[in-house]
Amino acid sequence: MLRCVVVDDEAGAVEVLRGYIARTPGLAAAASFRSAVDAQAWLSTHEADLAFLDIDMPDLGGLELAGLVDRRRTAVVFCTAYAQYAAESYERDAVDYLLKPVAFERFLRAVAKVLARRDGFAPSPPERGGPAPRELFVKSGAKIHRLDPR
Repeated sequence: MLRCVVVDDEAGAVEVLRGYIARTPGLAAAASFRSAVDAQAWLSTHEADLAFLDIDMPDLGGLELAGLVDRRRTAVVFCTAYAQYAAESYERDAVDYLLKPVAFERFLRAVAKVLARRDGFAPSPPERGGPAPRELFVKSGAKIHRLDPR
């Protein structure tokens, strides 16, 4: 079960992401915040596997918060209305970058990337003669299934 944190100063965006998390098997909403400062305080004493961060927030932005998050414990997916920060987000080791409004299918693809990274699976196919993937992720309806390729 991936413990998720949602950080966005817009209440509607928080509710959409919390709804997506509730609809997705294997995810649980650990906490949500409308302030990155409050989220940072919580993250300093609690563990989360995945953080969905808005970019543009007062006081402390999502890019800055991502720099404060323990990247060994918490994967980051940015959810924002601003496409221009995408390149910078990957410098913060973001797993994915979602543009608002976020469709549920796109949300599921981001979660699949998080699972693949966590389990050490390269998202691109192996080169000829390279190692076979240990697991495959397949989306069926609203569910993501983990398969053994053997």
